[in-house]
Amino acid sequence: MSPKTSRQQSKQQEHTKSVFTLRVLRYLRNEKHSYRIEKNDFLFCQAVSPGFWIKNAELGFYQTLADAEKEIQKVAKQNKGDIYGFFVGERPLNKLEDPYLFITCRRYFGDGSLWLESRTPFEGRNPETIRFKEGDFVEFEDHGYVRLGIVWSFLNESPHNDQYKIIDFAMTEDGKTSYAEWNMPAVKVLPPSCPVPRKFAAELRKQLKQAQEDELDNLPF
Repeated sequence: MSPKTSRQQSKQQEHTKSVFTLRVLRYLRNEKHSYRIEKNDFLFCQAVSPGFWIKNAELGFYQTLADAEKEIQKVAKQNKGDIYGFFVGERPLNKLEDPYLFITCRRYFGDGSLWLESRTPFEGRNPETIRFKEGDFVEFEDHGYVRLGIVWSFLNESPHNDQYKIIDFAMTEDGKTSYAEWNMPAVKVLPPSCPVPRKFAAELRKQLKQAQEDELDNLPF
């Protein structure tokens, strides 16, 4: 890349304006949350995974990250035990982009403290910010449902860089279980927010072992 091209790109980046979207995530129910398999969920799903429901309660748009974080601290101080966390995504203004991609994104706990941030395009994560290793229990959100899972590995190579490979399991109404494999962005993978029941911990370890054995069986040699 020539010095002229580099200067042009830097100048363009300086003039790129962004908007910061803040999502306030709240528990769906006011009762004390825990990892559970709700019987009522079998009315809508054939198999249910341990977890709990949350909702996108409020959405705000801010000109700067500082403004968004100021609002986070304000809301966090009013927390009555119903806030699960906060998510801030940075998007460019006056430019068409993939609706699921951000320039930067940041995840905060319910008390307003920053958990992790991520930038795109991603060129590698500092090892100090890789928080989990194989066998760690974690939680992650998918379409409003916070799932309990177990880490298989951290993926730091394209096309799945900056993601964890995670195993969770689902149970049918008659008690049969099966696992699912997820590739989740690191910024969306959090430590457990409540105690992990022994029966779920044992089942997750069992399903991780099964997934690893299945992968070995599928190797072409």
